[in-house]
Order: sequence, then C-alpha cells, then structure tokens
Amino acid sequence: GTWNTARKMVNKLPPHVLRLDLSDEIRLNFTTPEMNEGIFIDNSVTAAGETSQSPSAPSLLSPLRRQGKGAKQDNVSTLEATIVALLALGLSVDKASFILNCARRKVKRIQEYTGKIYARD
Repeated sequence: GTWNTARKMVNKLPPHVLRLDLSDEIRLNFTTPEMNEGIFIDNSVTAAGETSQSPSAPSLLSPLRRQGKGAKQDNVSTLEATIVALLALGLSVDKASFILNCARRKVKRIQEYTGKIYARD
C-alpha cells in the first residue's frame, strides 16, 4: 500500500488502540553520534555516491527518493523507524547495525544498476 492508504487505515482505528510516537527517539538517533554507537549516522550518500558522516544524515533511502522543493529533509524510512522502535525494546546494537548495513548495500546496488542518485540539499 501507499502512505496515503496507511494514513486512512490509521484514522479508522478506534480511539482505544494505542499509537507509538517515535519522533523524539528518531531525532536523537539521527542527530547524536553517541546514541546506539552512531549506527544511523552513516546514512547520507552524496550525489557522487560517497557516504557522508554528517550527524544529521537523512534517511538511507534518500538517494533513491525524488522529493520536491519544500519536502521535509528529516524523513526516515519505515525500516529505520522500525529499528529505532526495536532498539528501544531491547534489540542489540549489533543486530540493528547488521540490518542497516544490509539495507545500505541494497541502496548502493540499486544506485549502481539504475543510476539513481538524487542529491539532498
């Protein structure tokens, strides 16, 4: 489904269904190199395909996404949000790092095969 479909589904949930707000956890994980050994910091890929060590790196999927002007620069992928939640629930940093590194390899391969590299400002 799409995000629009997901949003409609969430809006139909009864009020007693609890929701999880990860915004603070995501912000901390993506801006604090010391948090969870900085596993989310290595996400920004430049237009030249080089990885940035920026402490406010965008989603690891940002090089594959074409987003218009005015788009939020701090969006994260569903995978990254899920890993933040799992870390909060006790997933080891080693396992989370392994999952992220697999996703990074996949992004790089897609870039190689498709030539997709959308620079983020």
